[in-house]
Amino acid sequence: MKRSKKHILVPYCALAQGIRADTIVKHYPAVVKDVIEFLIRNNINIMQMPCPELYFDGIRRKPCGKSHYDTPHNRKICRDVAINVVDMIQLIQSGGYEVIGILGVNYSPSCAVDCIKYKRPEKIRGTGIYIEELKKILQERKLQIPMIGIENYNISVTMKQLEELIS
Repeated sequence: MKRSKKHILVPYCALAQGIRADTIVKHYPAVVKDVIEFLIRNNINIMQMPCPELYFDGIRRKPCGKSHYDTPHNRKICRDVAINVVDMIQLIQSGGYEVIGILGVNYSPSCAVDCIKYKRPEKIRGTGIYIEELKKILQERKLQIPMIGIENYNISVTMKQLEELIS
């Protein structure tokens, strides 16, 4: 059997909702099932990125906004994680494999791709700290990889974006 050459990077919590801040998990108790099952059905290799919030605030933490995480210490944590992730991307690519995308989690102070907060009825545009640092490293190394923010509260939006990504 020929193995798939397509890879996608997912946030740690896509495969382990139990590491998210207390009271945040509402739709998926363990795995973001719709996204992961879609990737499996389409034979896309799933690469799990580390969670910088774990390094900064530990496993038992209260939900906090971006300002809580926007510190020099946390920026360094996020940058270090981003450097390791981009190193991994380049290793994958050097073997002739493709990294088709990177997933984040919208409304996360660390991993939001394009929406940092949802205050009904509007979404507040913005990017999480880790994704900001990841984008900087990708840009420094002249790598362009599409990013999608998982919408846990409206997963159909994410699924449509994933369909477009692989087509």
